[in-house]
Amino acid sequence: MRYLKRLLTTLLIAFSLLCILPSIVFALANPDSIAFGTGDAPNYKVFYNVLEDDDWLIVAESFVYYNESTYETIRPDAAGSETSLTPSAGANWACVSDSNDATYVSTNSSTYIRDLYSTGNHTAPSGIITNIGIYFRIMNSGTGTAYGVPQMYIGGNNYNGSAQTSTTAWSTKNEVFDSNPATGNAWSWQDIDNLQVGISLAATANTTMCSEVWVVISYTRDNPGSEADEAFMFELLNSSGNTTYATVPLQAYGDRPIGIYLSASEVATLGLSITGNYMVRIAGNPIVFASPTGNSVNATLGASDYVDQLLGVDGGIAPANNLRNYMIGMAGNIEDYDNPIDDYIVTVKGVRYLSTSGSSIFLEGVPNLDSMCPILFQYSSETLAGDTPDSTGAYQSVMSPLNRWGQTAANGLTNLGVYLGLNQQMAGSALLLVLVGGLAVFTYMKTQSGISVLLLIGVTPFIGAWMGLIPMALAFVFAILIVVLLGFFFLSRGAL
Repeated sequence: MRYLKRLLTTLLIAFSLLCILPSIVFALANPDSIAFGTGDAPNYKVFYNVLEDDDWLIVAESFVYYNESTYETIRPDAAGSETSLTPSAGANWACVSDSNDATYVSTNSSTYIRDLYSTGNHTAPSGIITNIGIYFRIMNSGTGTAYGVPQMYIGGNNYNGSAQTSTTAWSTKNEVFDSNPATGNAWSWQDIDNLQVGISLAATANTTMCSEVWVVISYTRDNPGSEADEAFMFELLNSSGNTTYATVPLQAYGDRPIGIYLSASEVATLGLSITGNYMVRIAGNPIVFASPTGNSVNATLGASDYVDQLLGVDGGIAPANNLRNYMIGMAGNIEDYDNPIDDYIVTVKGVRYLSTSGSSIFLEGVPNLDSMCPILFQYSSETLAGDTPDSTGAYQSVMSPLNRWGQTAANGLTNLGVYLGLNQQMAGSALLLVLVGGLAVFTYMKTQSGISVLLLIGVTPFIGAWMGLIPMALAFVFAILIVVLLGFFFLSRGAL
């Protein structure tokens, strides 16, 4: 019995440790900001009838932001592009890479002598660099003054810092550089990986020595030490927040899209309804956060948050497509926040699309969005010319595959075009020609009438124009060519 009690006590202690240790070991700091977007109004919607009747796509603009100031120190790890100072022993770079004043590089020259050192790559996970500081320790061996100037070697050019002085005692000097002197821009991590640093020394008398050179990179960390997909989740819950219907991990920190897709069968199985009351939430993973306080945000869905994708009500961006318009608006918000070098939105003939970089961001946050809304990605998936002639007919505003064939058929034509390397209209034209060509062959085999075939193929361009596949002017040109060429063909063979 005594052994049984000891066993039970040991198991109880072990279980308690298993419950406590994760919160100690894995607990992360709460984000500095967590919200549905960076604007004043939260940004989320539920689109239904997207790929099939009664399916759901729950999308939101997630903003989980960390702004923790920290630093990384890097030291010489190899010789750089210049080695001119005298080492106390061994390699020059090794003399200044430790924290030991007994090893050093030196000169007794009254003019500056320079060493440059490679520092290897950074190890920091991610973040925005605030500045870099070059630190060094110098002294003079006698009555003279020691002079030291921090050096940088970037892209084949040397850049000097300001001269610093010392006397007969070791002293630590430094200079901070807020921007890359080669570009004038903020430092990037690629700049750091390509950087060589060094020291120039001179002495008014005796010998000037430098025992240590190192670089301190100050940066604002946007990652708390755990990736977004490990630390945060996007959820759909009941109105009370105690039943979770669906969840996906966040894909990135900062201002980014996130989405949950539910097929019609999944919606039915969960018993969801567009008239129901539900909640969306961005929440910290309880495995990595010690407490749910401060790392979650939720919002209750209202009637205006449900959007029927089949209706295609134009939000002011042609062609009419609710999901496309909403995502373009979100991309604009994210672009304003990120201020990227390459814009996330491009405009071609007054119509906005996601750029290649914008497409990558949205496909990461909402997988398969290119299947749900192909036109959103038309710029990144095919070549769109911004200088093509304007259409001459007013019918163009209503004669389009979307309006004539419907959303599902238009999406299918876009996907077919991506597969064939064509745009949406060309893909539809190719499909129409294949169907009419097959019908023409069948008709001729049955009737041996060239007139029937000529009439059938002759009206095809006008059918294509009516369906929004080609401009009407081009349809007239094609019809004339068909009548002339096919008429000559059949007439020369007596088949009319």
